[in-house]
Amino acid sequence: MKRIFLLLIAISLMISTSVFANDSQRKVSTGELTSSQVIKASSGVIYDIEIVATTAAGYAVVFDSAVGNPIDGTTKKLAEVREATQYNSKHVNLGEFGVKAYKGISLYLENATAIITYY
Repeated sequence: MKRIFLLLIAISLMISTSVFANDSQRKVSTGELTSSQVIKASSGVIYDIEIVATTAAGYAVVFDSAVGNPIDGTTKKLAEVREATQYNSKHVNLGEFGVKAYKGISLYLENATAIITYY
C-alpha cells in the first residue's frame, strides 16, 4: 500500500511540473529576419533581440501589435535596438521574465537583420 501511495505521488509530481512549465522554458527563436513583419499575432513575451546592421545606422523596433506596419504613433513600443556601424551587432537580453506583448509582436527593421527570441 505504501508503494502504491508513493508511486501515485511521484506520477502526480511529474504531471504537475510538465503542466506548469514557465514561458521562459518554451522560448522560440525566429531565425534571421530581413524585413519588417508580424512575428506573433497573439499575446506573447519577448526575451532577446539581436541585430546586425547591414548599413550604417541599422535598427530594430519591436511593437505590441498584430499589424504588419505598426509605426503610426499609437502603438506601444516594447523594445528598440540600434547599431551605428555597418556589420556590427548588438544583443539585448530583456531579462528572465521578458517584456509582455498583449496584442501581438511586430518587428520594424531598418538597415538591419534581426533575431527575436519570444514565447
